[in-house]
Amino acid sequence: MPRPTSFERAILDPFYHELRTSLTLIQTCTDLLMNADVTDPGDLRNFLQIIRRGGTRIDRLVRDFILLAKSEQGMLREEHPSEPTSLLPPINLALLEVRAEAAERNIDLVADLPDTLPLVLANPDDLRLILGRLLNVALRFVEDDGDAIVVQTRANADSVVTIITVEGTPLLNEDLPHIFERFFVPQNLPLSREQHGLGLDLPVVTALVELHGGKVAVEQLANGNAFAFTIPRAEPAPA
Repeated sequence: MPRPTSFERAILDPFYHELRTSLTLIQTCTDLLMNADVTDPGDLRNFLQIIRRGGTRIDRLVRDFILLAKSEQGMLREEHPSEPTSLLPPINLALLEVRAEAAERNIDLVADLPDTLPLVLANPDDLRLILGRLLNVALRFVEDDGDAIVVQTRANADSVVTIITVEGTPLLNEDLPHIFERFFVPQNLPLSREQHGLGLDLPVVTALVELHGGKVAVEQLANGNAFAFTIPRAEPAPA
């Protein structure tokens, strides 16, 4: 069997590290539950929640890795058909999914959205995944209670832009060119929680946005960062 190239190791080693981290958490909690005298309902609930989060993380990691592998082989388009759809329902669903964490951390989650938007040409499930992953990244850059994450949209002649502005720690200049790399670890990321870096969230976002003919960008602000992506309109604006 041929040995992995340095490029393959650069891709696979972080994946294995993330996988081992989650498996170690699950195994440690399982051993404690089996061998320690844990009877307090609160402790039991905490251990089970850690096991559940670890399992969810492994499932997500594997799914993301497969999606990116298929993207590199040009195999996604058939599985992710586009259709005329509105961005507003996926935005609202993605906001709903992170609202509990935002409330727990005293983060203002602001949806500055119009009543209607032009339809875009995309897969609705992909839009929800794109928005969910960007909001997940945004939550990792928020450091202080009372900071805000603001979601806005803007209709252009040929596309609709979604902008997620994050109050918090600005990216360093030297990190900006690398922010969309797999498992990238920004030097001043304030919240690592159970994993280090940004995982595969931004590579997945990039793959799905580009699949539908859009673009992704990040901008460093004085007191935070702005993540934005475009999706082509289903029909161009009238001249």
